[in-house]
Amino acid sequence: MEWKRALNAYNYPFDLKKYTHSAARPGFFARSSISGNVADTMQFEAHFRENKRQVYAWAEVVYWKLYSMPMVRNGTTERIESYLSCRGTESILQACEKYIASPSLAGLKAIMTTLGIKSRSIAVSATFPALLCPEKIPMVDTRVARWVGSNMLDHTEADPMAPKLVRPRYLDKQANVLTLADYPFVKSWYEWCQYKAQILSAVTGIDWRPRDVEMAVFVAANDMSIVLESTI
Repeated sequence: MEWKRALNAYNYPFDLKKYTHSAARPGFFARSSISGNVADTMQFEAHFRENKRQVYAWAEVVYWKLYSMPMVRNGTTERIESYLSCRGTESILQACEKYIASPSLAGLKAIMTTLGIKSRSIAVSATFPALLCPEKIPMVDTRVARWVGSNMLDHTEADPMAPKLVRPRYLDKQANVLTLADYPFVKSWYEWCQYKAQILSAVTGIDWRPRDVEMAVFVAANDMSIVLESTI
């Protein structure tokens, strides 16, 4: 099954020790994974949840999310870490928990506000709910958005019971990042991944999280040889 092959092939290498201030953050910024496979990624997720009241744990997530963007990862991490250091993690944690309970555009804006993010880009802000509750919330990025744009019709036609995916506005605006204007797509992506996780769990006999569905799509978006089955 291509879904299982894609998930098993997931990789997002990272080395948190490369953060400018890693040596001054005892207990944090010490993890690295050359493969960035599913097991290592899940361990990183768990580490964040275990330390979710620590500012450095949130900073780690920022750096991890932006690891493939060396020109911006240090600066963005420093800014958000500094912002949270002055305010603590209670507000951002509450904003994320409220969003997880009932995702909405207003909820995502609240997360952005508590992180001190002034741009309309949602990449970093949308990552935290996914790592806090991967059983409900998948991550979202431009790669999965491109996959949705190319495959949504096939998957919608193959399974009329599945939630309808909304085409990302990002694809038609020649934009570089997903923004708040893409939220209708984001919401539909959550619902679709939740549905697919239930179907895949029943068919494969292993537990799939919406986050796992997203990771499989992430791989398929980068590897044209993997064509995820539209009917399962």
